[in-house]
Amino acid sequence: MKKTLILIPLLIITAALLLGGSTRYSAYLDPDSDRPPDWHRGTYLGYGLFAPPHTLYGYHTLMQEQERLSLDPQQLRKIEEAALVYKQFYILHSARIKIQELELLHLLREASPDRKRVNEELQKLGKMKIDLVIRHLEYLVDLRELLTEKQRVLLKGTE
Repeated sequence: MKKTLILIPLLIITAALLLGGSTRYSAYLDPDSDRPPDWHRGTYLGYGLFAPPHTLYGYHTLMQEQERLSLDPQQLRKIEEAALVYKQFYILHSARIKIQELELLHLLREASPDRKRVNEELQKLGKMKIDLVIRHLEYLVDLRELLTEKQRVLLKGTE
């Protein structure tokens, strides 16, 4: 009975972590997503985190507004480079997260899973997801830093 009471919350937490990467919001971490951000709440960073509204802009927004912002060729090159580096990181890290999720599911399928090992795997998975969100935020800040103050003011009027 005690094992059941302990395993139930553990399974619920595991399911929440595993489903966290597949919710409709995970597309906000995907650099190729065409979903519009929730500007009324700010920029969605993934896994329940929002940045203040009108502070961070992604690659697609900058490319759509490049003429109005008068982005110079050097800015465009740096934006493209930053997007490429982030996309590469995102693809690789997302694959690692999926592998970690599979390993955790395999561990939970055992008749009596080792709780200590399950906890370690959950901790590792959580850290990997946090790392993805942190890198996404760093990428958005890097893009913002490529803009002049005048360009940032123009973008605030866009949304």
